[in-house]
Amino acid sequence: MQVTTKWRRFFYHNPETGESYWKIPEGIRPVVERWLIETARETVEEEESEEESEEEYPEDEEQQEAGMEFTEEDIAYQLAMMQSEYGQEDVVMMEPEDELDPAAKRQIFISLLEEKDVNPFNTWENEVPKIVHDPRYSMLKNTKERMEIFAEWARARITLIKEEKEREVKEDVLPIARILLIEAESRILAVPD
Repeated sequence: MQVTTKWRRFFYHNPETGESYWKIPEGIRPVVERWLIETARETVEEEESEEESEEEYPEDEEQQEAGMEFTEEDIAYQLAMMQSEYGQEDVVMMEPEDELDPAAKRQIFISLLEEKDVNPFNTWENEVPKIVHDPRYSMLKNTKERMEIFAEWARARITLIKEEKEREVKEDVLPIARILLIEAESRILAVPD
C-alpha cells in the first residue's frame, strides 16, 4: 500500500511482512504503473463526458489547451481507492509527523553517514553522491548545515579510527615483546656455569 508522509512524500508498505520502501518495489512496479495509466485515462474520459454535459459552463480556452495534470494528491487518492476496491478497506495514511528537534535531525543525519559507509577521510563533494538520494538527507534544510555536521562527524570518526589503530599496534607489540623476553630468559638459563 502507498503511504503519504507529512512532507508529501510516498513510501510503499507491505502490511503482511511489515516492510517499507521509499521506491516502488520491483515486484509491484508494473502493476502500479499500469494502474496509474488506467486511472488517468478513466479520469480524463470522465472529465470529457462531464464537459460535454456541462456545456452551459464552458471552460477557458487556455484551460482546455493545457490538458489534465495530476498532482501527488490525485495519485494518492486513486491508490487509496484501488486498495479499497481490492478488499483493503482499512487504508493506512500516516498522521502528520511532528517536527523533529534539531538534535534528533542531527542524529538521524549522522546515522545516514554511518550506514552508507561514508569515508571520513574523503571530501564532502566526493561522498555526497552516496547519501543524496536517501530521504534522511532532506531532513536538514540546507547544505551548509549538512557540511558542518559531516565535518564534525569526520573529525570524530578519524580520531576514533586512529585510537583503534594505536590499540591494535600496542596489542600486536605485546605478544612479540613477551616472546623475545621468554627467548632471552631461556638463553640466560641455557648458558653453562
